[in-house]
Amino acid sequence: MYTRILTLVLCFLIVGLDGFDTGSASYVAPVLHNLWMLDAKQLGLLFSSGFLGLALGNFVWGPVADSIGRKTVIVVSMLIFSFASLGSAFAPSITWLIGFRFLTGLGLGGALPNAITLASEYCPPRHKALLITTVLLAFPGGLALSGLTASISIPAFGWKSVFIIGWMAPLLLVPVVWLFLPESVQFMQRKGPAGQAHIEQTAQPHSSPLFALFSEGVSVGTAILWMTFFCSMWAYYQVTNWLPVLITGAGVNPSQASTVASLFPFGGLIGSLVAAWIMDKCNRYAVLAAYYFLGALLTGVIGFCVHSPELLSWVVFSAGIALGGVQPSLIYLAADFYPDDIRATGVAWGLGVGRLGSIVGAATGGAVLAGVRGIEQAFPMFAVPVLVAGLGMSVMIWLYRVRSIPNQEGDQGQSYPVNGGVRYTRTGSDASPLRR
Repeated sequence: MYTRILTLVLCFLIVGLDGFDTGSASYVAPVLHNLWMLDAKQLGLLFSSGFLGLALGNFVWGPVADSIGRKTVIVVSMLIFSFASLGSAFAPSITWLIGFRFLTGLGLGGALPNAITLASEYCPPRHKALLITTVLLAFPGGLALSGLTASISIPAFGWKSVFIIGWMAPLLLVPVVWLFLPESVQFMQRKGPAGQAHIEQTAQPHSSPLFALFSEGVSVGTAILWMTFFCSMWAYYQVTNWLPVLITGAGVNPSQASTVASLFPFGGLIGSLVAAWIMDKCNRYAVLAAYYFLGALLTGVIGFCVHSPELLSWVVFSAGIALGGVQPSLIYLAADFYPDDIRATGVAWGLGVGRLGSIVGAATGGAVLAGVRGIEQAFPMFAVPVLVAGLGMSVMIWLYRVRSIPNQEGDQGQSYPVNGGVRYTRTGSDASPLRR
């Protein structure tokens, strides 16, 4: 019990630091915009460099963690984004800062997915979805803390102070993580003779965790999860980035538009906890499918509510519950879907594909606006990828039928996919599919 609690607390802190360093550039940018006379293109490169680093980090660190261990990759990742943040504080120009933000993203891309996969292993099965979602909520908490820190430290100490804090905090946590964060039990078992024999028996002919994502039993699920990650983050960041612009253009004053837009992520926090609670009791794919279909409906009607501030606020908030609520739940679903020997790769690559979707979503809003006549047509277009994600989860309901299997502690509350005769077994407190 002590090890479980300690692991979840440390993973919560790691994810929170990930959120802090991810958001730090956003709060420094307005100061640098005036200080360095930056134009919109340079600011765009500053923001996108971090996202590109995150995507590449997700792709790279997942397979590495499945080979050398989650804990090692987490520590290395924390050191990378810590010192990259220090470099950002002393960047002499925007070009250097863009490079350091890319390195920051590269490090951040290895921390969050591996912290989540490790936390997933140590969670009690009965409340696994709720606990994992709670750990994931540290990310928006870190984003908020980054903004609060910037509002206090920048007036007092200048813009560099935000990046210096982003350097010091993870650096101070690294020794604690190295000493007290446990390594994956399943990973350690696989490193022994019996574990190695298990890998050779179940993972052949796939020697790479990346290739194993497309092995029998999980290949179709991987393709659907990637599509869902891409569409889900595409839609979320498209709405997040363009909602204030669109409703302001439709006549809502800028101050009110900011207030209404803030209801979208706030609804996501509530929706995440509700989804996690339901997922611990019901078919997980069905829960996410319902969320996506509801999110598509609510997103599509936002444009028709701009003339009623009260109605607009409720619809945006409700759309945030649905569309924002599925983001951490989808990450948890990926962690629970894959067997332990490829879990970090599965989560990291799903997030990496999703990061590409977020870049597309932030960039395609303008193209959508150019092709429609007004805000009433824009939001139904924004809802299309949400609908596709819902269809993907609907296919998963049929493809990976679930049944309850008791764990070693007699817990009947966990459900596991069963597809086409693929066997599922439990190791410790976790369940993983065994590929033939």
